[in-house]
Amino acid sequence: IPGTKSNVVTNTAYRGFGAPQTTQVQEMILDRIARELLIAPHVLRDRNLNRPGDVTITGTFVSTRFAEGIPRAIWDQQMRDSKYEERWAAVQSYNKEHRLTKRGLAVMPLKNATDFEEPFMACASAQVHVFRDGTVAVCHSGIEMGQALHTKMCQVAAEALQIDVEFCRPCASDTHKCPNSQPTAASSGSDVNGPAIKQACEAIRRRLEPVIASNPDADWPSICSSAYFQRIKLTEQVYYTLPWYEWNWAKKGQATGFYYAYGSGCAEIELDVLSGRYRILRVDLIEDCGTPLNPLIDAGQVEGGFTQGLGLFTTEEVAWDGSRQLEATAHEYAIPTMADVPTEMFTHLLKDTPNPPNIYGSKASAEAPVLLATCVYLAIVEAIYAAREDLGRTGYVRLDTPLTNEVVRNALGSAAEVLKASQSA
Repeated sequence: IPGTKSNVVTNTAYRGFGAPQTTQVQEMILDRIARELLIAPHVLRDRNLNRPGDVTITGTFVSTRFAEGIPRAIWDQQMRDSKYEERWAAVQSYNKEHRLTKRGLAVMPLKNATDFEEPFMACASAQVHVFRDGTVAVCHSGIEMGQALHTKMCQVAAEALQIDVEFCRPCASDTHKCPNSQPTAASSGSDVNGPAIKQACEAIRRRLEPVIASNPDADWPSICSSAYFQRIKLTEQVYYTLPWYEWNWAKKGQATGFYYAYGSGCAEIELDVLSGRYRILRVDLIEDCGTPLNPLIDAGQVEGGFTQGLGLFTTEEVAWDGSRQLEATAHEYAIPTMADVPTEMFTHLLKDTPNPPNIYGSKASAEAPVLLATCVYLAIVEAIYAAREDLGRTGYVRLDTPLTNEVVRNALGSAAEVLKASQSA
């Protein structure tokens, strides 16, 4: 009923806004093509990696402007570091020898455009205050929600001011200081707030240069104190707008993102054919973060994003009875736990791949890794097909996400059939 109020919280997309689902569909299509052609899925993916000069589905050309050589470099590193070919052969051998357990191994590449599609949203403001004791208050229009945006922005300020980061203090987000803020979403937090802070700090630093030149041995607090008594302005506010990439849906021109983030995910799982339960044995993740603003934080973001995607593709099922949501509490809605994460997890940030257009050559590390969890879905599918082959079922089977134990069990046939097939082997 229009205008009705209730105590039910409204729902919206949490992360990715369709990108994880789109990625999964694309990878499902490739998987099915590989099965129809009777070739290994990783071979098909290898043959279809982006190359400079290719035309994408949106009609844009793949060019070297956006570092399009990186997908091949990441793919080759993944295949080498994960020992994929060796493990692929081992999985095939394992599945021939075991009837009640099956293993699945899958690998996927990733290319993800960043930032908002609407130009009015690609902006941010920052306000920086330097106090006479050397303390630097860093205010920006981003929202800290556990992704350590404040930490990164303090690092940006320290780098621009050429001081130790310990002098920098983040301010709580406040529209009185940074009005007309845009959402902290679309992996844009550092990309728009970082340059605003950098420009503000550089302006302050320029005003401090005469003070520094007159006393080159003075420490930072002394410089700030001297500037205070000389009535030098120690506050700066900047409104930053991201360079627009001018995508045009009608003409299919320019690019679909400010830059692209690349990556690769490889997963190996073991499936109990009788129960439908599975465990993730190993995951190898590679993410292109450009020149990371903070490698430790970025690695954590990659692993955290991957785990969120793991929930999306394997456990987090929303059940409905008509228009009524059946499972609406954390007690019934299964997010990933310590029991669901991989036994072994190897996370690598691609080296020597700076991203010149962005703040200090960095790239976002937020939403893109969510998409990498698709590799777990693909590995589970591999194991399901291996189990079905033992039962003489070689045709296509539709496997929607999330791949809960119930979905997997139903795809495997009855337990009686499985036991009978194992005993006759």
